[in-house]
Amino acid sequence: MQLTILGGAAAALNEGQGSSGYLVSHLETSVMLDPGPNTLLELRKHTDYRALTGVVISHLHLDHLLDIFALRYALAYNPIRPQGKVRLVLPPGGESFLRAMAAPSAKMEGFDDFFTDFDVSEFDPDADLTIGDLDFRFAFSVHSLPAWAMRITGRGAESRPLIYTADGGPSSDLSALGTGVHVLLTEATYGIPETERNENDAKKVEYHRNLDEAIALAKHVEAATLVITHTFQELEPETYVTYARDRFDGDVVLAKPGVQIDWNPA
Repeated sequence: MQLTILGGAAAALNEGQGSSGYLVSHLETSVMLDPGPNTLLELRKHTDYRALTGVVISHLHLDHLLDIFALRYALAYNPIRPQGKVRLVLPPGGESFLRAMAAPSAKMEGFDDFFTDFDVSEFDPDADLTIGDLDFRFAFSVHSLPAWAMRITGRGAESRPLIYTADGGPSSDLSALGTGVHVLLTEATYGIPETERNENDAKKVEYHRNLDEAIALAKHVEAATLVITHTFQELEPETYVTYARDRFDGDVVLAKPGVQIDWNPA
């Protein structure tokens, strides 16, 4: 399996870095997770977007999905047409949400179906999902709107899986995703924790993790590699790796565009 970072910034974007966006590849399958703003630019460096097996969106915040519209225009208007539809798998309620966002453009451009180049569906959080050579399992993540973490396992080999937390606070129960993973791709929005949180931070903490909470999760799921994502440059995320390596025995990687992690079957 292979993980390629396409973004990694939190909602504000970082200099030269888009928001959440990741490419998971295994055998003949390539799935984009969370096409946040400015991630299509990086995706094109690593694969032909027309050949994507699918796109999976964890939740309906714009910093995790905005480039689905850029991808739609790329598929619709590039002179080299895709050979078939790209599978687009949304969280519950996602289809009506995206179609409402697209409605003004669809009306002006005369499209009966704005997403005609996608095979659109919604995942059932209580059921497993298969896209090509990848199997997905979901767990509810505590966030400011419904969000789902996911465990992704490669088919056809005893691959150690990847867990992607999406956005969510430390009270999220991810036990359904199991342990013994190779990669934990986790947000650490609040960065290195301060000694004391101010009152405003205390109110927000349930929706995101800090770095200590991300490290604790990596230990809990027995991850071989901790990938830290969803960061603000103002909090100096380049310091996170040293901090985490002092507290976690596995590999530690900061999510930046173009970073790739490959792993073989266990």
